[in-house]
Amino acid sequence: MDEWFGSATSNENGSASVTTRPIFLPDPGGQLVNEVEMEFQWHPGFAMVQQQKNVESLHCSAAAKGFQPLLEISTRSRDNLGIRLSAFNLTLRTPAANEPVTVEAAFQSSKVYSESGQQQHLLTMKDGRRIKAEVRELAGESIDSFRFEEREWGLTPRTSFYDYLYLRALCDTMREDDSLLKRFANFVGFTDIAFNPKRSFNCQARSCALFIGLGGIEKVDLLLANPDSLIAVFIERQYGCEPPNDRLF
Repeated sequence: MDEWFGSATSNENGSASVTTRPIFLPDPGGQLVNEVEMEFQWHPGFAMVQQQKNVESLHCSAAAKGFQPLLEISTRSRDNLGIRLSAFNLTLRTPAANEPVTVEAAFQSSKVYSESGQQQHLLTMKDGRRIKAEVRELAGESIDSFRFEEREWGLTPRTSFYDYLYLRALCDTMREDDSLLKRFANFVGFTDIAFNPKRSFNCQARSCALFIGLGGIEKVDLLLANPDSLIAVFIERQYGCEPPNDRLF
């Protein structure tokens, strides 16, 4: 998730107001990821400086409750690591394309719409915002499933396919640069300021927390080698097992 959704209780003068967003904490002994709603001051506006103010405000509120340090996973992050791990930038290799594709492109091109079918041309697009614009035109259609590398994915557990793609890309990236793994381990949790749980539920920050909740790169690699095993772990831990809503993917 790396798209801007502003939502807050606004003041009449347009100044900072109050809203909530989740922070995502690894939970290895429980449901793999613990989501904690955090109230913070929201600064309206679409400019990058305003968005980064919101990230800072969210992180300050979390720090006051003992949750620090956090890493913002999005193109709004002040940390280059968070920008690099945005689904708009993070890539994975697939036999379906000659070059690595972004997580965003792989995810959006894998949706199988009830009427329009699969939009496979999105797979090789590099511009995440252009991909989002094309997908937005299909917002009125329901999604029947996902199809990627000749495998069909159902809608439950509801974030399983997105998590699979993100975890796969994350492991590829960390194998190429093991210094990232050491930096990544320094954070107690992750955020995505653009993620609004009222509008969607796949979230790159949640997938980062899931990576740690599952036990790190070696254990995640084993699960990725057999997606059925990954799904079985999700079901066993009751991760993402709420009823699906195909309008929110």
